[in-house]
Amino acid sequence: MKTGSIIVLAAILAAVGMGCSSMTVTTDYNPAADFAAYETYDWLERETPEGVASLQDKRIMAAIDTEMMLVGFKRVIEGEPDFYVAYHTSIKNRTNVTPYEYGTWHGYPMGSYTEVDRYSEGSLLIDFVDRENKELFWRGWATDAFRDQREAKDKLNEAIRKIIEKYPVQSAAPPK
Repeated sequence: MKTGSIIVLAAILAAVGMGCSSMTVTTDYNPAADFAAYETYDWLERETPEGVASLQDKRIMAAIDTEMMLVGFKRVIEGEPDFYVAYHTSIKNRTNVTPYEYGTWHGYPMGSYTEVDRYSEGSLLIDFVDRENKELFWRGWATDAFRDQREAKDKLNEAIRKIIEKYPVQSAAPPK
């Protein structure tokens, strides 16, 4: 497995909650959308996202499929779905620099040191696109920090679950 691909997966999972910050999950939607009308979905045809190995792509899609099923959606393999699903990922390397001083003598610092914290910040974004009008009607995303691939991998399903559970299940209920 390519190192870059593992890092992307780690970032995705970072989008899930770990390390130096807590995961944030956010959604946006078209308030005119009739959410009750969306029952079936399929994957939007696209190439494997850059930096994601095909094996990881399949894992991410399978995890999203599982969560979609748990909240009541049906994936349509043949025929026309009500909407399409797509996901996107990103990773940014971050550095926190924190200077510390200890003790003073007549107002002058007696010593200091600087702490440098390097980590990655990853985001996972899930889009729902209406089949008929080809317009995005709902988007959910999660962002968080992670330090290594294992930590990131362990968090992927949690990120997906937290994003999908924010989907409005009733047309009159706006997302929280």
